[in-house]
Amino acid sequence: MDSVQAAKLLGGIHPETPQIKERDQEKGIIHRIEAAADAAFEALLGVPEAAELLRVHPKTLQAMARAGVVPCTRMGKYWRFRASSLDTWMRKRLEFEHQSRRVQ
Repeated sequence: MDSVQAAKLLGGIHPETPQIKERDQEKGIIHRIEAAADAAFEALLGVPEAAELLRVHPKTLQAMARAGVVPCTRMGKYWRFRASSLDTWMRKRLEFEHQSRRVQ
């Protein structure tokens, strides 16, 4: 297909015009946003649920959150945690401890 036929299909606009490129870029951004929205939303855990998951006391978890030791976010006066972030954090921590023991 040559550029004249393409222009006819596009309603008289040549595919290399700035308007078409801009529209395609906007569609790409919108597509990425829609793809992210399609991903399953992971519910956030409160202190009691996250503490139970980590098998620590809720007050200990709150202290860890205040110190920035554990991955979390603050929403108002409440700490919120993602189970997947806690899992990743714990795996890295265990891996680091295992490696440091092997060096000694």
